[in-house]
Amino acid sequence: VVDDEKSTNTLTSDYLRLAGFTVVSCFDGESALETLKADAAFDAIVLDHRMPGMSGLEVREALQKDPRTGAIPVILLSASISPNRPEAVAGTAAVMTKPFSPKDLVAAIRRIVPGP
Repeated sequence: VVDDEKSTNTLTSDYLRLAGFTVVSCFDGESALETLKADAAFDAIVLDHRMPGMSGLEVREALQKDPRTGAIPVILLSASISPNRPEAVAGTAAVMTKPFSPKDLVAAIRRIVPGP
């Protein structure tokens, strides 16, 4: 989970843990990329669009350029991007509008990743 808003990051991470997923959380794109550089064995990334520094779209682009992370599915969370915008959808497994239902997020991840 990559989201600079602490409450959203915590809520999302906690809900995913309750659903049986192992979760690593980061609060900005740069730390997420560093985490993935050290260990690219992630099944999915839940990525906020608006963050200080690198936006979610910039992080997604960096992930796609790296052969180790390019195939990891990304779920983009945004209060400002419509799922119908091509730049949001291209290379993204799912786009969810904030506020989102944690149950819908879990369902989206389970569609993408074989669940626990």
